[in-house]
Amino acid sequence: MEATGCRLAMTGHSTIVIVSVYLPSPKPLLRSDLRALLGLGDAVILFGDFNCKNPRWGCAVMDENGEKLDRFQDRLEFEVVAPSTATYFPHNDTYRTSTLDIALTKGVDLNLNSIEPLHRFSSDHRPVLLKMGPPDGGRPVSTVKITDWKRVSTAFEKIDTPPLNSILDDISTIEQIDHAIGALTSHVRTVVEKCERELFAARAHILLLRIDPEREREISLLSGLAKLFEKVLKTRLSNHLSGKGLIIDEQFGFRPAHSCPQQVLRLVEYVMEGFKTKQKTVCVFFDVAKAFDRVWHAGLVYKLYSLEVPDRLIFIIQNFLSNRYFTFRHERTHSTRRLIRAGVPQGSALSPLLYSAYTNDIPRPTSGVQLALFADDTALFLRSRTRRSILRHLPKAINELGQWFRKWRIEVNPDKSAAIQFKYSKNRS
Repeated sequence: MEATGCRLAMTGHSTIVIVSVYLPSPKPLLRSDLRALLGLGDAVILFGDFNCKNPRWGCAVMDENGEKLDRFQDRLEFEVVAPSTATYFPHNDTYRTSTLDIALTKGVDLNLNSIEPLHRFSSDHRPVLLKMGPPDGGRPVSTVKITDWKRVSTAFEKIDTPPLNSILDDISTIEQIDHAIGALTSHVRTVVEKCERELFAARAHILLLRIDPEREREISLLSGLAKLFEKVLKTRLSNHLSGKGLIIDEQFGFRPAHSCPQQVLRLVEYVMEGFKTKQKTVCVFFDVAKAFDRVWHAGLVYKLYSLEVPDRLIFIIQNFLSNRYFTFRHERTHSTRRLIRAGVPQGSALSPLLYSAYTNDIPRPTSGVQLALFADDTALFLRSRTRRSILRHLPKAINELGQWFRKWRIEVNPDKSAAIQFKYSKNRS
């Protein structure tokens, strides 16, 4: 393991040893190396590329070094601090993104404010920024311990509460107890009623007028119990899909340690690599029209079975989607109830994951054509030195994708879809 470090003297804290580390990929993680580095001081931060993969800090798989680091954590008494999103984006699209750049802390009394990768294009590793310090940027607030309760009681006695003045100090009868309870209840009710508070639930009744009806989306208003039930289903389904690695790597939406900026960075780096070798890149972006509203229920159930989702969970999801109705209201007139035959509910915690499962078998092109997905946004892109090569392979991938869209009743919005060519030119800045 390669390491270089420094000592940082701080006011109000013991000296902190900060070490930048790097473990080359083929080399094993040694307990002796970690023990030596963590023993450099009373407070130590090891920060860098450990090349240790473990789902506990956001990696898709676990390797031998990741298993060792997790096992050493209790024995060497350190904590693993990792960002919530991936830090390693390989240039080869066949490899998965991983969280390799992490921090190990031991004996550090500072609070962790944040740890996040920065969006820089210098290499396949993102720089990671770790912020530590006292709460809210200041010194910790000292806890006040009350030692003179008699003084506190005297202070409370000076507070005038007229509704409670009728309560006797020495209560000895049941009638006096009933009177005291009634006075306290009345006082609390009065205080609550006079409190100024905003009723957030009232916002659900505000009608927003829109110019374009095509932009309207219905939202399912559910009870608190129904929302809790949805989150339980989402957790069960997510554990099955993520635990077995069933979601394709090209999908960056609704997945832990994946985000839209990371998918964009993948495309940007692909284009920039083409610039270095004087290759042009053509990218075709597809926008799915009313994606959640187009999910075919029977097709979704079929795909859940294909993903080996447990039967009981599929039955629950099927019942969750069936027997849903909608009505249309114009002024004071309501239409008759109509059965909803397709789509997953807008605003539901479970719907995004169901859509990912529904589109998980999207055709993955060959011949060098790349696929990128973020939720319902889809992109195909290819780079080459010649336009002829692009025109030979990219249209074939587009046709395959179009056939898949039609087969599974997914409609593309042509007005929001576009094709863009990225070409390096010295005459442009």
